[in-house]
Amino acid sequence: GSKQVEIVPIVGMAGLGKTTLAKKVYNDNSIIYNFHIRFWCTVSQEFNVKKLLLQILHSDGENEKLEFLDEDELLQKLYQKLKGNRYLVVFYDIWDIRAWNELRYSFPDNNKRNRILFTSRFSNVASQVEYGGQPHNLRPLTEKESCELLQRKVFGEEDCPQPLCGFGMEIAQKCKGLPLTVVVVAGILATIEHEVWAWEEFSES
Repeated sequence: GSKQVEIVPIVGMAGLGKTTLAKKVYNDNSIIYNFHIRFWCTVSQEFNVKKLLLQILHSDGENEKLEFLDEDELLQKLYQKLKGNRYLVVFYDIWDIRAWNELRYSFPDNNKRNRILFTSRFSNVASQVEYGGQPHNLRPLTEKESCELLQRKVFGEEDCPQPLCGFGMEIAQKCKGLPLTVVVVAGILATIEHEVWAWEEFSES
């Protein structure tokens, strides 16, 4: 990709798999190999700039005492740490572009193919970002995909018993295409009897 720093937003409503995708990227061996520095920072709805900076600076396991530094000193500390390195930073669960705007000057563009990954529920956050790559918009699963995921989570490699298929489809449809919901529901289904009456009762509830 580009030598310049790029921001890649992952966008979608809660439960679509933003966290799962970001973690898979962050922990992928090729990513670990290619980036000198990786940081993971959870932002959330209420954010405090100093706390975010401390979280970033401590996320690689470094134990240096930094709490006594003010915001400007922490911003400079982060800049110096990243300067000269190829870095990947994940900003997890951004609700407001202000969080990024407060921190952006700490991220040098040193032509080393640095990447910044955002996850957000809000497409307007992604559209306000400079240097932004195309947002990766996660879509809901289709009914067929939901059903396949449910069956795989409940039965593994085995096929769903034929008498349960209809109720399995009903249950999958009620998950509204959200992978997280399908996985949670499958976890419950795996603990109940694999009998028609049990699945019918569960579907109706």
